Amino acid sequence: MRSRALTALMLFYIVLWIGGIATYSLSTAPSAGDGWTAAAFLWVAALISLLSSEGSKAMYLGVASVAAFAAEVVGVTTGLVFGSYQYTGALGFALFNVPIAITAAWIILLAYVWHSISQLKLGVFGGAIVGAAWMTAIDLVIDPLAAGPLSYWHWQGGGWYYGIPLSNFAGWFGISFVLLLFLHRRPLQSAGSKRIGLSVITFFTFVAAVNGLWMPALIGAALAMFDLRLFGAEWRQTAANARSLVSQLQGEGGKA
Repeated sequence: MRSRALTALMLFYIVLWIGGIATYSLSTAPSAGDGWTAAAFLWVAALISLLSSEGSKAMYLGVASVAAFAAEVVGVTTGLVFGSYQYTGALGFALFNVPIAITAAWIILLAYVWHSISQLKLGVFGGAIVGAAWMTAIDLVIDPLAAGPLSYWHWQGGGWYYGIPLSNFAGWFGISFVLLLFLHRRPLQSAGSKRIGLSVITFFTFVAAVNGLWMPALIGAALAMFDLRLFGAEWRQTAANARSLVSQLQGEGGKA
């Protein structure tokens, strides 16, 4: 049952991913009728990350993402943590002025980074430091788009990096460090989370390039190449598994 749910979600995610790439190839901004797709994209990706993780690890991931959502609520309400910003209605239903889809975004990125630092065999503190830096680098790719062409949120007062204040990245590092310090005590093996995380990074890298945001695009490309270089053996095994699955499906189709 779980395997079938994962397969169905992955197929839907691929459709959303390809659809998004096609849309941004033709237009640099979402159309008025596509408001539901951003939240759907995040939730489907988050569900894949959760279902790809062992039961207890999925629970810890859920707890961490709820804590991150609480930090977002504090940030929006007080201007502390990240700086002064406000969400628009682009990500759908909001609770305390924060879209609940933000919880899904944290799940995706935390699962991806948690899995990655688990493979590096770092200590708890060292892994949390490396992971927090990784999370902050990813935000350097995503935030200029989310606060710019995609209009998911808006910064008040501007800042040094595409209108984003330094406090945002300091807050991202700090919150990510605390959450990964909690998560990294238990290593995560989740190839599904790994694939989803990298696909999200490549998606935003493409959108950044289409919109002429070259610094985020270059950072995103560097992150993707770094990942592929560092975890080449893992990706080769994933490709081998995919080829094996395709061969099995073709074989079953021939027998039918």
